[in-house]
Amino acid sequence: MGRNWLLRLAGVMLVAAALCAAQAPAGGAFLAGPGTRDAYLNGQALLPGTAILPGETVTTGGGGIAVLTPTGTSGGAIELTGNASATVAPPVAGRPGAPLSITHGDALIYGQVSILTPQGATLLPQSGTTSYVVNVAPAQSSLGVLTGSVRTLHSTGDLSVTQGQARSWNAGGQMNTIALAQVTRPKPDSAMQKLVAASVSR
Repeated sequence: MGRNWLLRLAGVMLVAAALCAAQAPAGGAFLAGPGTRDAYLNGQALLPGTAILPGETVTTGGGGIAVLTPTGTSGGAIELTGNASATVAPPVAGRPGAPLSITHGDALIYGQVSILTPQGATLLPQSGTTSYVVNVAPAQSSLGVLTGSVRTLHSTGDLSVTQGQARSWNAGGQMNTIALAQVTRPKPDSAMQKLVAASVSR
C-alpha cells in the first residue's frame, strides 16, 4: 500500500513538472525585474520574477515603474515609468524575442527590445548596445536614440535613426524630425542600471 502511494505521488509530480515546463516562457515573453513597483499585470499586482506572456498587458500607477527583461537570448531591458500601458505583441519575423506594444507612457530601452506605437511605427534597435527612449500617446509618439541606431518601419517609409537623432509620428502617421531634447528621458532606476550592466558583461 505504501509503495503504491509513493508510485502515484511520483507520477503526479512528473506530470506537474511536465506541465510547468510546457508553460515556462521561452523567447517571446518578458520577466518583471527587480525595481518593479506600483505595476500591474492584467489588473493584478505585478511582482518581480513574474512572466508576462504574449497578449498580456502591463500598466503602472502614477509613481510606478515596471522593469522588464525579455526571455530567450535577445537580452536587453525596458523601464516603463508612471501611467504607462504596454502589451506583449507577437514576435516580428526575423527579430529576436517579442516587441512591446506601448499604448501610452514613457520608456527607456536598452538592447534589442522592439517597440510598436499606436501610430503604426515599429522600432527595431540594431544591436545589443543600442539605447533609446520613447514617449507614447494616442495623438503623438516620439523616439530619441541615445546610443547606436534604431530602424523604424512605417507605412510612410522606413529609415534609420542614429545616436543623437529623434523623430515623432502624429495620429495621422506623419513623421517629423525633432530635437532629442524634445523627448522626455526617463531616469534609469538603480535596478535597471544593474540589469543593463549584467547584460553588457555577458
